[in-house]
Amino acid sequence: MFIQKCKNCSKEFQWKTVIESIWGGYEPIECDNCKTKYQPNFISRCIFATSIALPVFFSPYLFGIFKTYPSMILAYLTWVFIVAAIAPFYFRYHIKD
Repeated sequence: MFIQKCKNCSKEFQWKTVIESIWGGYEPIECDNCKTKYQPNFISRCIFATSIALPVFFSPYLFGIFKTYPSMILAYLTWVFIVAAIAPFYFRYHIKD
């Protein structure tokens, strides 16, 4: 898996641009080279949101592992950081019509 490239000019999107788009409420991005506008795919948005929320569904089991709430919160924040860091590699965009 690689960071997506522009379909018009084949320039790879910057990691920072994709992260800002995701954390900015799934804002559209623009290719730096050819200025083509891209919208986030709905499936990518769902995968990202589910990935962020996944530990919440397993919190009773996680509490058995981590024993205290501060350690659970730290583990969750670590999870969010990891998911956010790898998001540009699986998050996909399509050309805005």
